[in-house]
Amino acid sequence: MASNGSTVEAELTEPQSSSYKKPTSPSGVPLSQISPKFFPLSIRESFTHYWGKKDLLKIQDELLSTLPFYPEPSKTHSSKVINFQSSNSLIFPDINEFHVKPTINNDNGKHLVIIHGYGAGLGFFIKNIEEISAKHPNWHIHAIDLPGYGCSTRVDFPHQIPNEQHEVVEKLFTIPLRDWFVSRGLNEDNTITIAHSMGGYFSLLLQMNEIENKNVITNDEFKFLQKKFNFFNSKFKKQKDIFDKQSLELSNTSLNPYKFWETLILVSPGGIYHSRADEIEKRVPIWFTRLWNMNVSPFSLIRGSGPLGSYFVSAWTSRRFAISKLFDDNLYQLLHQYSYAIFDAKGSGEYMLNYILGPGGYPRHPLFDRIKTFQNLPGKTIWMYGDHDWMDKTGGILSSDVITKNGGNASVEIIENAGHHIYLDAFDTFNSRVGDEMERFEKKKTT
Repeated sequence: MASNGSTVEAELTEPQSSSYKKPTSPSGVPLSQISPKFFPLSIRESFTHYWGKKDLLKIQDELLSTLPFYPEPSKTHSSKVINFQSSNSLIFPDINEFHVKPTINNDNGKHLVIIHGYGAGLGFFIKNIEEISAKHPNWHIHAIDLPGYGCSTRVDFPHQIPNEQHEVVEKLFTIPLRDWFVSRGLNEDNTITIAHSMGGYFSLLLQMNEIENKNVITNDEFKFLQKKFNFFNSKFKKQKDIFDKQSLELSNTSLNPYKFWETLILVSPGGIYHSRADEIEKRVPIWFTRLWNMNVSPFSLIRGSGPLGSYFVSAWTSRRFAISKLFDDNLYQLLHQYSYAIFDAKGSGEYMLNYILGPGGYPRHPLFDRIKTFQNLPGKTIWMYGDHDWMDKTGGILSSDVITKNGGNASVEIIENAGHHIYLDAFDTFNSRVGDEMERFEKKKTT
């Protein structure tokens, strides 16, 4: 166990197949270097996938059906997919949730929340959910899709918001997340949260905004949005009373802020800090920078390539899901189909990226600059990075030191033989460390 403000290393025993490659930063590659060797799927198979496309919820259902407790319950667990409607969100109406519930002693007040990263979905954690639930059968597990991602509703993103209004964009995500945590009764007495990449950014920001009473659209922001988006006028009129009421309800938040978890495990969080931002920006291809700054989503290629979409996705899935011990051929195919489906679906929440990160993944508005101002950040915060992580671990180290000096509880852990997707790269070690925190929490509750 790491002490506050310290850095520890965990060993990895997970064998990896020779085709497995750790991810690199989102910086593109020179067009001259792109060749068919990147795409192991055949053109014929790609066309088959395109013409046989299934509904996204159906594909999610097929993937989840590989779990022993879905759709039918097992002796130890039941599970279901839930559509949570956010009452205070202006843009994103809901959050897609997969809830795994203990069959026995299901009111024990122990909850593990899993939040994915940019462009991803809850299905990427399927093997983590299976193993963690088996080893800790008395815990509830909630895996969610961020607003506008995965199987959450993909509404039109408000592109008209200028880049300098990045805090408004951030609230479009933190407000529905707040609604979800509060509605589920998840708090510092019963919850551990795992949040990967940009999910980590929004999770940390959720708690910080709560302390500063910022999980609400202000009157000025409301008027700005109303002026910009005439097509939302009917919804604005319905929501005006809600926002006035919400402002009153949250007026004393700074005196008694809601605490969303006992422990937050930030898994290679994005948008924190980068010591080599200038260097990264210089090496990014010009074409990639131009598209990024135009807020053209990386997934536009998939959507615009028609029958070749699955072919292009195979370049990613062949690397991400090539750990032979974790995925048999059937599960690999399901994960590929799931990835293709969520990458190919209507662009929505993904368009927040340009407001928060620059091309190459460096933060435009480093969250560390805001972390420095906080005193006694609630709960325990674990900053977890892979030893070959493209995300700059310096941000976690600096943030952990500041949080600790300001009276909080924070530590950094470096996981060996892992990149950005630690939950896959170092599957056994990752699940073990999460399990350690769950056991610590259980002991804390009984003392």
